[in-house]
Amino acid sequence: MQTSTVRPYAESDFEQLVDLLRRREPIPGQPRVSPQMVKAALDGTSPIDGGWWAELTNLRHLVIPVDGVLAGAAAVGTSKADGAGHLLWLAADDHQIVGMLVDAALNALKGTKVQRAFSFATALDEGMEGLPIHLRPDVHQALLSHGFVDEDMWVYMRRDLTPSDPFLADNDLAAAFTVSDGEDPQSWRITADGGADEGVVEVGLLPSGTGIVEWLHVDDAHRGRGLGKAVLSVGLRHLVSLGASEVILYVDHDALGTERDRTAALALYQATGFEVVDHLHSYERAGS
Repeated sequence: MQTSTVRPYAESDFEQLVDLLRRREPIPGQPRVSPQMVKAALDGTSPIDGGWWAELTNLRHLVIPVDGVLAGAAAVGTSKADGAGHLLWLAADDHQIVGMLVDAALNALKGTKVQRAFSFATALDEGMEGLPIHLRPDVHQALLSHGFVDEDMWVYMRRDLTPSDPFLADNDLAAAFTVSDGEDPQSWRITADGGADEGVVEVGLLPSGTGIVEWLHVDDAHRGRGLGKAVLSVGLRHLVSLGASEVILYVDHDALGTERDRTAALALYQATGFEVVDHLHSYERAGS
């Protein structure tokens, strides 16, 4: 195997970059990477966390060809706000290439006060604000071995949706809820009792057609009555009516033991058919 040195991305690499990103193990609930998604990532835009991308400067893309075939690629940039260097995304065929890319990324970010990795979502996925550590173990280990400290930020979950799902079966609950448009396009707000905020779920349809539970809340005074399950059932039923065959969600996991603790929400989702796909970690190390 002849490995060239890391070099800057060139426009002629585009088709091979798409192929490289599609060779990776697919992540359940996530769409297959498309040329349009790759172009958006190269342009430095993202449907989720777009504001963070807009704050980046000096966006660079690094690639490693092996025997004439692109075997690895990564993106780095610097935050205008605080001068932090960011490793934004990384894809590679094997652990050796991963290590080379992390080395190259840190070299490109040399002189920044702090270096972060996988801190926000990219155009290459649908809202994954972190690295799925079990599905991308080589990247996780490479970052740790290069001095990054990781934080378990999110639990990523999914479930199938079918019209015959017992959890979504028609019942008298539907009359006690109203459905209205959400703030974002292709999103809806389902509220208990005709408008009171004692139980609310917000759901949406992602560009791939996958459903997403964006937010669920039950007022403290109304917990323990099964309201969370009820409002979630109505929300998922609404997604089925729109043609969604699966649904994903992200649960905060960085505030255990605080007022933002989402342990109860995680238990609710698991009790209603959601399965943990992976934990999403972000990373930070002192600058050099």
